[in-house]
Amino acid sequence: MSTASGERRTRRLGKISVMAADSIRVCIEAPQSNRALGRAHDNELSAWLSERPDVIYQRLFRANLAKPRIRTEVVALKRLLDSFFDASDVKPASLVRMR
Repeated sequence: MSTASGERRTRRLGKISVMAADSIRVCIEAPQSNRALGRAHDNELSAWLSERPDVIYQRLFRANLAKPRIRTEVVALKRLLDSFFDASDVKPASLVRMR
């Protein structure tokens, strides 16, 4: 990996196979060139980034090769409705009709 000034930088990936390291190297060069050219990531690279474990993704983020991950919580409808009905302040008969 090299910086904008052309300086080569080393990123430690931990204990992984040589094949895995080579595929990561190829995928790390893509965001660098995209950033240099002002392009967005293609679908294949975006999918690759989303599949990375948090440890690897954090390293890519710290190297300014990826945007921070935003964790969203998926709320099941039943759980959402249960919390709504538990918090509602209505008469018992109205609550039965609402359910």
